[in-house]
Amino acid sequence: MTKSTTQNFEEVLRTKGKIVFIDGTCTFCHWSVNLNQKLSKKHNSYYGTLQGYASELKKTLGKEPQLNTVLLYKNGTWFKKLDVVLELAKDFKQPQRFFYRSLIMIPKVLRNKLYDFIARNRYRWFGQKEHCQLPDIGLRNRLLAK
Repeated sequence: MTKSTTQNFEEVLRTKGKIVFIDGTCTFCHWSVNLNQKLSKKHNSYYGTLQGYASELKKTLGKEPQLNTVLLYKNGTWFKKLDVVLELAKDFKQPQRFFYRSLIMIPKVLRNKLYDFIARNRYRWFGQKEHCQLPDIGLRNRLLAK
């Protein structure tokens, strides 16, 4: 990777503030992005795919990103698995924000086991696309350009 690509990625992280990285071929992941946009009060999340930013994420995180997880970069901090859901749910409208309060009561070890179970079965339960799905028109301006 060239230095300019790394600098560009770091600039994107700094300027966007809150970026969710998902598996671009996962139907459940795309559904979750659309749900987040509908439930969020602020609509300030940006989205990128783990596949599209694999080399930048590897350089930034020091390891290859796993497609069976979701990552969130928010104000200088990285979150993964259900911690991403919890961070995003903080911005949900009421009464859906209750979801955040109910999940936070579950110990992190159990939350991560639940997340891993769903992640292992997501393609079987929800399907997988050959290519990244084109989002609806309202979400297109929230996608990171690559």
